[in-house]
Amino acid sequence: MKKIFEDMLQCPKCHGQLQWNICEESESRIINAEVTCSQCGAKYEVKDEIGIFLTPDLQRNDYWEQGKGGLHEYLDSEPLKKEEFLSTDEDKLSPGDYWGKLFYIEEEKNYKKAHEMYRMALKKIYTTELMEAWDSQQTYVLKQLKGTTAPIVDIASGRAYFAELLLKNLPNEIMATDFSPTVLMRDKQYFQVNGMYDKLSLVAFDARRTPFKDNSVEYMTSNVGISNIENAGDVVKELHRICGKMFMPIMIFFKEQDTVHIDFMKKAGMESLATEKNALSYFSSQPWNCSVENSIDAHVKPTPTGVILDVLKIDGLPLEDTVDEYCVLKCTK
Repeated sequence: MKKIFEDMLQCPKCHGQLQWNICEESESRIINAEVTCSQCGAKYEVKDEIGIFLTPDLQRNDYWEQGKGGLHEYLDSEPLKKEEFLSTDEDKLSPGDYWGKLFYIEEEKNYKKAHEMYRMALKKIYTTELMEAWDSQQTYVLKQLKGTTAPIVDIASGRAYFAELLLKNLPNEIMATDFSPTVLMRDKQYFQVNGMYDKLSLVAFDARRTPFKDNSVEYMTSNVGISNIENAGDVVKELHRICGKMFMPIMIFFKEQDTVHIDFMKKAGMESLATEKNALSYFSSQPWNCSVENSIDAHVKPTPTGVILDVLKIDGLPLEDTVDEYCVLKCTK
């Protein structure tokens, strides 16, 4: 974690001041540190350059940790499928199996090869309309941030592919975040191998309780990271608290008439930000200016399963062919 972020942080539990015992550091980075709240005594850490500011009383499902190494384990239990999967040329794999090959290679930590395969994998599983709409949102956010110099915090980064675009196109320091230290360790290795780590910091926290001081993050982004969240009210309130100038999450909304998917989201408890109307209601409940920008409708289809990897499921949604709205929710103070 870069040292420039140290003064922006506080205890995520009680908002008390943090005491830093830095055990190992470089000129610009905190490598290992013990971090204690001076008010409530909560303990956090920086471990192998990754800040970990998770509060244990908040329940969360770390699917990154649960799925770690899962594809290798499955194929080891299916030797015939493994032989066919590994012996088939990549250009002859089905779209679903090609996606599986990407993550098989990731599990082997061959991040150079994974970096080369990623864009082609997207094109194989998503519609052209979806890709164009998604790319347009990312371009819109980059244009809005052009000319800024303050650090940018990306919320719910996952594999941090959008953080990669930020790093490539902007001079700003970038912080990629997720509640999973597992995926952030993967991100560290991926960006180091591909020569993009210099301006990147990695911090684990829950978006319901972030470790930032009020108004301390001038610019925040999220690449479809908050579209399907639970506890939307708590998250939106927290993101408003820490936002200094602008938050621009890329969103995917279901249409109001798409009852199949809206009903599914309601049953899953994730309907809060599933439609434009719902999202605007939640975000407008906080005292900032919110608007839907660069709205594009795109025809989308369920992602394919594998042929060899017939148990592979890429995305849970959509359930059937539909039209979704891709946009940026621009929130400013």
